[in-house]
Amino acid sequence: MYAALTVMLWFFLAKANRGPRNVALAIVVAVALLRRFGALGSATPVAITQVLVFPIGMFLISSGFLAYAIYKLNRIADPRYLGEAAFSVFALVPALRVFATLRPSGYSIYYAMPLFLVFVVAISRCIKAATPALSLDRQRRLGNFLLTAEIVLLALICISRPTQRTATLETTWGAIRLVPEDAGVAQQILAFISEQKRYGHQVAVLPEAPILYGFSATEAPSRWYTLLPGFVSPAQEDAYIADLNRAAPEYILLTARSSYEYGADYFGIDYDQKIYRWIESNYRVAGEFGNFRRSEIKPPLAALLYEKEEPRRSDPMR
Repeated sequence: MYAALTVMLWFFLAKANRGPRNVALAIVVAVALLRRFGALGSATPVAITQVLVFPIGMFLISSGFLAYAIYKLNRIADPRYLGEAAFSVFALVPALRVFATLRPSGYSIYYAMPLFLVFVVAISRCIKAATPALSLDRQRRLGNFLLTAEIVLLALICISRPTQRTATLETTWGAIRLVPEDAGVAQQILAFISEQKRYGHQVAVLPEAPILYGFSATEAPSRWYTLLPGFVSPAQEDAYIADLNRAAPEYILLTARSSYEYGADYFGIDYDQKIYRWIESNYRVAGEFGNFRRSEIKPPLAALLYEKEEPRRSDPMR
């Protein structure tokens, strides 16, 4: 749906008269500017990127581009279409990693850059198809104008503000620059793990923060140092629980990791529920590092502290 809508929008944007077209572009650029300087929430710019600037349907647009190139190659045998088909394949193969989770920032941008270039070529083809009555020179000028607007919008929406990593976290591996909030929480967690290590107590970290084991020179209670969606099967969940039973860690740290990129956001709620139920049955929440919450795509560093419950003694009067 997004792929078809994107192509249609660029087609009709090119086909529209100059006045309505400029007004529409001005509104979109104004929205992007307001968002860039913090005057708007993220919902509107996300809609712009997903529909107009960096659409999540780029994979299907490139698939259509490839199909058209092959079709023209069979009819005309022009080497130019062979080049277009080859580049489309090159763009589609790495994009299989993200497919329909394309975003203009974050990890997926590295898989989507060739795909984006195919998308830009597709835009120029849409502009040309929408204005067959214009002269070649006017078509070129219109295409340059609209593609410039595309790049301006991409810059306004996608260039993130620099992270204020003004705090230093001193570790056994060296100094790390972090935002102050994360640095403070990380220092507290590492101090706690190190203290428990001196007492001979083990601290397990779930679902993901294996670097804490490295910094504190400790080990996980299982060969699984990370639990993310799909990492362990239901049968392996039982094996992991058996490892926890054997290791019997005194404490378990449950980090506020959002694994939204896997399609399952939170440990114990969207995946690995059996392990989470076991933790809830055998441990109690004894504290919190940072502000633990499950409400953000990329929450700040935070963790719930679970302490092993003492086994209940039987009542001697029974």
